Amino acid sequence: MPVEGASVALSLGMARARALAASCEFAAHTRYEDAALPEGWLELMAARLSEEALPAGTAPAALAEEPGPVTLADVVLAVPNAPGEPEKTTAFVDYDAQGNLTKWVPEAPISDLDPVERPYRFVDRDFQGWYERGDGLYAADAGWCRNLTERSYQALVETRGPVRPVNVATAEECAALEAALAGAGRKAAASLLVALYRLVLAEAEEQRESGERRQGGARYRIMASREGSWESEVMVRLAWDIGAELAEKSKRYDETAVEEIVRVVTGWATGPDRYVEVAVTLAGEFSAVADRAGGWEAVADRYLQRHQRVGHPDHVVERVQNYLMSQSRTGSAG
Repeated sequence: MPVEGASVALSLGMARARALAASCEFAAHTRYEDAALPEGWLELMAARLSEEALPAGTAPAALAEEPGPVTLADVVLAVPNAPGEPEKTTAFVDYDAQGNLTKWVPEAPISDLDPVERPYRFVDRDFQGWYERGDGLYAADAGWCRNLTERSYQALVETRGPVRPVNVATAEECAALEAALAGAGRKAAASLLVALYRLVLAEAEEQRESGERRQGGARYRIMASREGSWESEVMVRLAWDIGAELAEKSKRYDETAVEEIVRVVTGWATGPDRYVEVAVTLAGEFSAVADRAGGWEAVADRYLQRHQRVGHPDHVVERVQNYLMSQSRTGSAG
C-alpha cells in the first residue's frame, strides 16, 4: 500500500491472516468486449476510467459518481495481536479523481509516542543499539550483519523491550568519575584501562559460566549504542590488550579509582531507565581531568609516555593517548 511515495507493510493478526489464506481469490481487470467481470466491477471502472476505456455497453454518465473511502476492516497496525486479542483497528484509503490511492489514514491513532518524545537512540533488552533514521523508523547498529530490519518505535518496544533511551551522564556521576581520576594522579590512565578490563572480563566470564552467549546486540554491554564507532572499538581493544597487562601490576594503578570507575560505568550500562554511551563519555571525562591537571604527563606514569627507554612502545602509548585524550583541548598524541 503506497503511502507518501513509499511502500509499507501492515502486519495482520494471526486469526485474520488465516482467514485470508483460507479464502484467497484472484481476479484481473480487462477491457475486452466478451470478457466477464465480477459483479460490481463495471460500476467501479466507470467511476475511474475514461469513456473510451470502458467495456462496451457501459453507461459512464449514470455511474460516474466519485466513490467514497474504501474501508479495510480488521487491519492490525505495527505488530501482530497477542494470542486471543480481538482485532479492532480500521483503516481508510482515499482516492483522487482518477481513482489513485493518495493517502492512508488510521481510524484510531497508532499507540506510539509523539515524535518529539521518542528518543533518537536507545538500547533494547539484548543491548542492541537503535537510532532514528529521520523518517519515523529506527535502524539497528550493525543491523546489516544481524538481519535486523528497520521498524517503528512501537514495534521495537513490543518485540524487543524493555528499551532504554541513550542519555548523558548525570552531574553526580561525572563528579564521581573526575574525583576518582584526579585522585589517582599519574596512575589515572592505567586505572581507567584496568577498570575497562575488569568490566569486559566479568561479562566474558559470566557468559562462559552460564554457557550462553547473548543473542545479537553488542559484544559487550559497554559497547551498546554506537558500537561501530572508533571510540568503542578502540576502548575494548585497549581493555583486553593494555588493560589486561596493567591488571597484573598493582603498583601502576589506583585500586580505589578502579573500583569507582567500574561502579559508575556499570550503572551506565545496566541501569533500568537509561543507557549512557560509555566510550565517548569516559574519554570526555578523562580529557577534562587531564586538561585541568596540565596534560598527559600529569595523568599517565612514565611507562605510558612516548620516547622512553623503558615502558610501552610508542605506538602503544599513542593508541592509549589518542583515545583517552580525544576530547582534550591540548589534542591527542597524533
